[in-house]
Amino acid sequence: MSFGAPGILLGLLLLGLPLWLHRLRTDSARSEPFSSVRLLEAATQRVFVDRRIRYWLLLALRLALLALAVLLFARPQLNAVADAGEEETFHWVLLDLSASMQRPALGDAVSETVEDVLASIPDGQPVGLLSAQGSLEVEVPLGQARGAVVSAAGRLEPGAGRLDFGDVVGALGDFLDRSAANAVVHLISDFQASGLPAQFSLLVPRAPYELQLHPVVGATDNAWISAAAVADETLTAQLVGADNFGEVTVQVGDEPAQVVAADPASGQVRAELDLLPQQNLISLSVDDSGTAVDNSFYLLVDRSPKEQVPLLSAGPASGAEEANPYLSAALTAVSNRAELAPVAAAEFDARRLSRHRWLVIEDLGSISSGLARALESWVQGGGRVLAGAASASQGLRRLPLTEHELKSAELALADEQVPAEPEFVSGVAVGHPLLDRRLSFRDIQVSRLLPLETLETDLSLLWLPDGQPLVLEHRLGDGRVLLVNGGFDRSFNDWPTRASFVPFVGIVADYLAGHRRLERQRVAGERLTLPEREGVSYELVAPSAAGDLFGQRLDQAGVRLDQTGFYALHGSDGTVRHIAVNVDPRESDLAPLDETTFTRWREALAQRSLRSMVPVNVTDADRSDNRLAIWLLCALAALVLAESLLGNYTMRKPA
Repeated sequence: MSFGAPGILLGLLLLGLPLWLHRLRTDSARSEPFSSVRLLEAATQRVFVDRRIRYWLLLALRLALLALAVLLFARPQLNAVADAGEEETFHWVLLDLSASMQRPALGDAVSETVEDVLASIPDGQPVGLLSAQGSLEVEVPLGQARGAVVSAAGRLEPGAGRLDFGDVVGALGDFLDRSAANAVVHLISDFQASGLPAQFSLLVPRAPYELQLHPVVGATDNAWISAAAVADETLTAQLVGADNFGEVTVQVGDEPAQVVAADPASGQVRAELDLLPQQNLISLSVDDSGTAVDNSFYLLVDRSPKEQVPLLSAGPASGAEEANPYLSAALTAVSNRAELAPVAAAEFDARRLSRHRWLVIEDLGSISSGLARALESWVQGGGRVLAGAASASQGLRRLPLTEHELKSAELALADEQVPAEPEFVSGVAVGHPLLDRRLSFRDIQVSRLLPLETLETDLSLLWLPDGQPLVLEHRLGDGRVLLVNGGFDRSFNDWPTRASFVPFVGIVADYLAGHRRLERQRVAGERLTLPEREGVSYELVAPSAAGDLFGQRLDQAGVRLDQTGFYALHGSDGTVRHIAVNVDPRESDLAPLDETTFTRWREALAQRSLRSMVPVNVTDADRSDNRLAIWLLCALAALVLAESLLGNYTMRKPA
């Protein structure tokens, strides 16, 4: 047995205190009644004080109680550190499976390093195998034969993901948990310079496990396509990393495109394309002797027809730019899915409502009562509307469709009621999906506003200091109406000229159409989550599974994109959308860590090991010590109870 705080044992000197107190106890002389002391003869007699120890059982209980309390504070330990043996240590071999490990001839170097690491581990110590490519995976659990570790390591192949050494160090601490105190992790990697985290301190484990670095060396020459873009019908691509690269080929779908210019010195590549009015899947390839996974670059150019969204204008039918230039320009700039189709509100055929998911009403005051009833029924069934309320709504007592009452309409809209100084937005419903936190709405100057009486089904999104809403969401059955008080021109406010207007219109278009934004250009290793309409299920077909219509079904957790190429996302509504996935450019840069940084990392790990490594099975020791403490506490409680009962009995007992 050992003690965590042996200095507390000096408290055992306090055991002399009960002995001294018990010896101080004296019995006072008893007095007897007598008739008169004058009849007694005077005599001189010495009085002796009786200092014998009495109540030996009570004294023993008190001594045991005090000694047990001192022992508890000294933290006794049954499993001493000195008694632990090296057989309690276990080892994990961690393989880097990122894209950079695909360089030629590196596989043999990895196999040799794995065998060398296993040979350096003493017999009897359990070994396991981990892999890292964006996340940690257990390939061989602890306790398996070492031959199984060698065999599994030989079968593993690097993927297309990226490895950040700071993320790996932190993930190891979470994975090992409390057992980290007797764990040794052997990281086998090419140790790219691009894998360093932003802070060097992230490379040093916070959990008390030991990290050992085992570098493997491979060729560093590599050429890759870092970026590509299409303007009009011309493709421009940038190649990096080699002065002399091989032939560059470009394909649109299965059809080759002609490369019209390729400059090895600058890395510029240009090709003329013949794009189709649909999703164009463009592939670029370059001959290179470095890593093969980044020899191709995938680009998606979507020229699919845009959704025609009716714009019910207050005036006669005209072009979208003439009907509402600000709204039309904003939607054209930010959305490749929808475009406005202007039609006069008086000429709109309500029977066509079922063809659309959402529409825009320039001014609610311009629609007739019959159209309002048809729109109300359509919205209650799930339709969605972006509506303004401006000049055509002046003088109304109640707005069509939303049924908002206007208070004191005649006075509020008189010219003399226009405020001398404009008011600004003072409230924003933070957290609503329409209100991106990166956008600022407080610079909107409002000169006029319709005095709306809000309803219980309304949610104000932007409002003025007096509480009047500038933008509100009105729920109606299964659908909703997004109402902009003042409309979409500059007659009531200057919002169309503010920086927040254009991105807000794009977010509104996706929101009302039921879309969730889907990035079409992704990096391998990222996670794809549900991007589409509510109530629609999805199946994802990976590039290596082309033609398999029953791919991996997506849920809210999504799926990791671990391949490069074009993924196909099949929706239960019949839609098919593609996603282009490329290697992270940082994985293509094969330059290793410089010697100074690598040495500094190893020295930091060595110092960390000296301070925190304890070669003992901490988990078992903690459990044993906890059980000992519980038993000692129970004994202490029993002694306290026994001492109290015996002390009370002794006090009541007649002398």
